[in-house]
Amino acid sequence: MSISLRAATLLCWTLALAGTLSTFCASRALGQNFRMETDVFRAEEKEPFCKTLTLFTDGLVYDFILSGEMKEVTIFDMNAGRVILLDSQRAMKTVLTHEQLVRLTTSLKLETTSDNPVFYFAANPKFTPKFDEVENVLTMSSERMTYRVQGKVAEQDSAAQRYQELADWSARLNACRPGNLPPFARLEVNRALAEHGLVPFEVDLKIVVPGRLGSSRKLEMKSRHLVNWTLSTNDHKRIETVSQQIGKFEMVSFEKYSEVEKVARK
Repeated sequence: MSISLRAATLLCWTLALAGTLSTFCASRALGQNFRMETDVFRAEEKEPFCKTLTLFTDGLVYDFILSGEMKEVTIFDMNAGRVILLDSQRAMKTVLTHEQLVRLTTSLKLETTSDNPVFYFAANPKFTPKFDEVENVLTMSSERMTYRVQGKVAEQDSAAQRYQELADWSARLNACRPGNLPPFARLEVNRALAEHGLVPFEVDLKIVVPGRLGSSRKLEMKSRHLVNWTLSTNDHKRIETVSQQIGKFEMVSFEKYSEVEKVARK
């Protein structure tokens, strides 16, 4: 299973359509902004292999990759029902609508077979959920894949639902990139976390990958999330830069954007 730099957002729950449109329109009207810094680690490694910064504003969520050579920004435009991808190195952008993401991931679900047990489970998840109300720990377990999420009570009333909306669309977007898992297991985790009014603080993911002759190996990843309930001056500067780039960058198809992205990662 390959893990792209965007796996951060996939893990950062990096957590189906989330909630109702009226709920999110109401939450955005409140003008509550917040930020989330995310570090993603492999197994027991001490240094993160991916770092992201996510800025939540009225109707727009900006997701910045801070590590590695690839300088990509993803803008989730909830009011317009679209996702904008910006490649600042090549001055290009592409747009996917929510309808396109739903259609693409639904096709992925229908095409996934049991020949690949991990992908099949991610497309057809069956978790056993458990929630520790004292510690705010959500566990979604199965023989194939297990999430353990240490949650944190959101200081803003709408934050948990807004985070779920972002995490859902991020998971669908990641699934459209080659090598990434279908989003449906992650959607289950996102929904369960939001039902308890939590945002993630630390997430552990364990995947059992079957091998030959009945053997198996375990993949482990961890993400840590730092939430601040106000945006900094630098955050606003980032947003202003992105707004200018959206107007200047060349528009290309998602297929062309993805091909260029593959070359950039080699």
